[in-house]
Amino acid sequence: MLKTPAFWYKEKSLTATLLSPLSYVYAAADACVRATKARATIRSKLPVICIGNLTSGGAGKTPTAIALRKLIIENAIALDPAFLTRGYGGSVTGPELVKSDGAASSWGDEALLLARHGMAIKSSDRAQGAKLAEKHNHDLIIMDDGVQNPSLHKNIIFTVINGQDGFGNGKLLPAGPLRTSLERGFEMSNAFIIVGDDKHNIKETLPQDKPLFHAQLEADITQTINKETPYIAFAGIARPERFLSTLKECGLNIIDFVDFADHHSFTASDIATLEKQATEKGARLITTEKDFVRLSHRTTLEHIDVLPVKIGFSDEKALGTFIKKTLKEKADSTQ
Repeated sequence: MLKTPAFWYKEKSLTATLLSPLSYVYAAADACVRATKARATIRSKLPVICIGNLTSGGAGKTPTAIALRKLIIENAIALDPAFLTRGYGGSVTGPELVKSDGAASSWGDEALLLARHGMAIKSSDRAQGAKLAEKHNHDLIIMDDGVQNPSLHKNIIFTVINGQDGFGNGKLLPAGPLRTSLERGFEMSNAFIIVGDDKHNIKETLPQDKPLFHAQLEADITQTINKETPYIAFAGIARPERFLSTLKECGLNIIDFVDFADHHSFTASDIATLEKQATEKGARLITTEKDFVRLSHRTTLEHIDVLPVKIGFSDEKALGTFIKKTLKEKADSTQ
């Protein structure tokens, strides 16, 4: 997978202008696919909460899904919710229960990360994945991504927006990061979650009649991480520069940074090169949880530290109340 284009997040770009005609092609093709799938929309016996975004990668959907699961259980909204993900990468198409100790080459990094926080189902066919959740007696489905896929009915759609990036240049793929038009995205959403400080006045562009919640991505510095230790950081995520910023905000001693493409499949050569750089500079390596699960098949990882992150909601009570109320209203409307 390629790195996130920098021109997506610039107000003016010749590249974006030249690619704009292809955005119309993308929009037309996307509309045809959605129309086809919408004719076969399946309604699960379980309530479905979908965590999605309107841009390509990097909004914080997966940590938001993990945090919402915790909130849902703590508020007794559900006792045993299951994650459902198509999962980027991995040979397994499903529907199957994700093995948390499996290899990323089989399951993909997002599915493995979810499985370490609760039961997760990977399925390229979301409706079939929902049926598997029913079979295993789960009482709610938290769907990581899939807002634009109408094959499975959703009771609640949360659209996650990164406050630092907003909607980029506001253009559709490939000229910009948008996976669907803002108008359609706003219409599909039941509520919005802005992660981080709202640096683009996103709040004013959102529908005023739909709830908006705020959250922060919080680093969890473990005891194994020493702020005095020199580190070479590396990451293969949609916006690796955010990881570097987080490390610096935590006060870590970062002497070098190596970025890879999103979902990069690390090779033995990649790791050997990083290890050599660390040895030469008397440093350790540090990476993200998402990158680390793609290294979990390796036997020697003692020299690599991980910086875990989690989502913290600014008003958990209001969020929990909204979920309870909306699920009840949707359930009553189907009776």
